[in-house]
Amino acid sequence: MFIVYITVFCKKSTKIIYFLINLVFINNLFAQVNRSIMEKLIELEEPQQVIKTLNSPTYTSKYTIKYKFKEITIEPEKIIFVAIPDKYTTLELTWLGFSHRQKGTNNNTWDNRPGLTTALVYSQAYPGDEFRYWAGPSSGQMGAKFGENSKWPEYDALYEWQRKGHKGLYSNQKSFNPVYANVIKIQNIGTDNVYLSSIDLKFIPPIPYLDKKWIFTKGSKFGNHRTLKGRKYGGGQNLRGIFPDSVVLSSKKKNQILKLPTSFSVEKNKLSINLKNQLKFSFMEIMCGDNHPDQTLNPSGTYGKPGNARINVFIVNSNNQKKRTLAKNINIPLEGVIFISEISEKVEIKKGDKIIIENQKNKSPL
Repeated sequence: MFIVYITVFCKKSTKIIYFLINLVFINNLFAQVNRSIMEKLIELEEPQQVIKTLNSPTYTSKYTIKYKFKEITIEPEKIIFVAIPDKYTTLELTWLGFSHRQKGTNNNTWDNRPGLTTALVYSQAYPGDEFRYWAGPSSGQMGAKFGENSKWPEYDALYEWQRKGHKGLYSNQKSFNPVYANVIKIQNIGTDNVYLSSIDLKFIPPIPYLDKKWIFTKGSKFGNHRTLKGRKYGGGQNLRGIFPDSVVLSSKKKNQILKLPTSFSVEKNKLSINLKNQLKFSFMEIMCGDNHPDQTLNPSGTYGKPGNARINVFIVNSNNQKKRTLAKNINIPLEGVIFISEISEKVEIKKGDKIIIENQKNKSPL
């Protein structure tokens, strides 16, 4: 099951309404200070343990950076270091995601040799306990995520750092204070190889001029988009894994009879949003969840057997019907807010273009 509520932020100019915050490409990004920090961290590791370093992002925008590369094999205990461009060190981290997988055929059975990817953030804002790991739901120690056996990478997101919190690697003390990233340490702490193909970070933008939301499940609130204070899930774990009046995206479910805004339409596993104004897209938030509505109590203390929904987000050009991918293969948690941001400032949305949110997994439970 995939459930969606949506929020949109806009910024007003003298002539047109912009979708969220205008993005810009930043040229000649060199992480000089953070690169020096990374080099010192490498010296502290065992010889031959660090297999690769990344210094320059593939894509950048004002509040997003992405590293995309040919799939890297990370053997158990091996490490990749990423130096964050200095310009972003003053921005508060809200999202860290990566695409990874294992290579095998036992995707539907117990994996006796799991590959586990952990992402540690080195932040000088925490002297003596600089390495921080995400405190949200994980598959292993240090916020690690399990890499599924698959032909294609799975995208896992460590989201809502302000709300989920983070812990110090040495103290294990939890904090909800801002995280400012200098260096990222990616490590395989499992017992089988992990194959990594991308890393991206997203940072909190300024308060928008206009905050526009669409809420389907009563009681849901996005809260302050910067601090996340006031954020509330009207359904989900608060109701034992049930999402009343939500929009369900599933290729196996008949179209629902929903009271949607006139610009919205749902066809099985796709939600379409028709755009009426000339816009410049920057980011959107999708409050969503994925679990069986069986209300069963899991060993972890959560309700509902986890599903396997993953979403893609596109913008479709009204003239040539070409799709521009904003997000692909994002794994949906039991409940959470997915942050989708633009990576190109050059494309302007025209009247008649559409945002498509698609649940690509046909086997998502209802």
